[in-house]
Amino acid sequence: MLFSTSPLIRQIFIHGSSERAFLLAVIVPTPAAIDRARTTCEDLKPIISESLRRIARDADLKSYECPRDFLLETTPFSPENNLLSDLRKPSRPRLLAHYGARLERMYTELAEKESRELHELRHTGKRGPVIDIVVRAARALLGCPAGPEDHFTELSGDSLSALAFSRLLGEIFDTEISAGVVLSPVNNLRRLANHIKTALDEGAATHTFAEIHGTSERQVRASDLALDKLIDVKTLAEAETLPCRRGPVRTVLVTGATGYLGRFLCLEWLKRMELAGGKVLCLVRGESDDQARKRLEAVFDSGDAELVEHFRGLATDRLERS
Repeated sequence: MLFSTSPLIRQIFIHGSSERAFLLAVIVPTPAAIDRARTTCEDLKPIISESLRRIARDADLKSYECPRDFLLETTPFSPENNLLSDLRKPSRPRLLAHYGARLERMYTELAEKESRELHELRHTGKRGPVIDIVVRAARALLGCPAGPEDHFTELSGDSLSALAFSRLLGEIFDTEISAGVVLSPVNNLRRLANHIKTALDEGAATHTFAEIHGTSERQVRASDLALDKLIDVKTLAEAETLPCRRGPVRTVLVTGATGYLGRFLCLEWLKRMELAGGKVLCLVRGESDDQARKRLEAVFDSGDAELVEHFRGLATDRLERS
């Protein structure tokens, strides 16, 4: 079992319920781990929690695949206490019979705690520093410790939980925050809080779904996606009179280049601009040009060394990142 590779864990029993969105566990720490805690076994919980999250991140597990909380047991599972079979393998029916009631109580307590915290955030969360509220909301939603420098995905957040998180923050601050902003590789919780502060101080700089379609709408039809919803009438009218570009194309803007299909589009335009002596501009999120370049290059590094070298050769003189 993956989590049993932790040097702090001697034995682990992971429990899940079809009625719950997260896992729990029973963990028997190693003697060395107990010595490390020095006082009571409960002092081990933060240390073991961090070990579980680190293993989950390294293995690219989803948030629901990592136990949110666990019981600590000082007595190892064994055939003598009927928790291991005669072959010294965990007996899940016996483990569930032994710990099931305590695990269900833990499920109930965690759900009640989360409900109280989310209710408080929705009704009084706006009172206080934005960064503190964002961190509290992440802790409540994901059920794990969080800090300002943590990225949402590093806390085992995924696209579904990012959507829930963006809606929660939208309710708290009464402003629309997209899941894309939450998941952006350049936005840790502190930068996300700064994004919210800017939106509150200056107002939204771009059009939002709610602004165009209303707060109660949950779907959009193709006929709703009209240019006059996004661009003023005067600009649209003048667009027809603007001079057309003549001559060969020598500058191409590519968005979505870090996606599966986008990388092939980027590569194709790099080939064309190599022949035309032009440039390809790629919009890639990153704290710096170097980080953006590394993110873009990483999508070509899928095990095909020839493809990576082909991209690097074309990108040397023809690629610009913004």
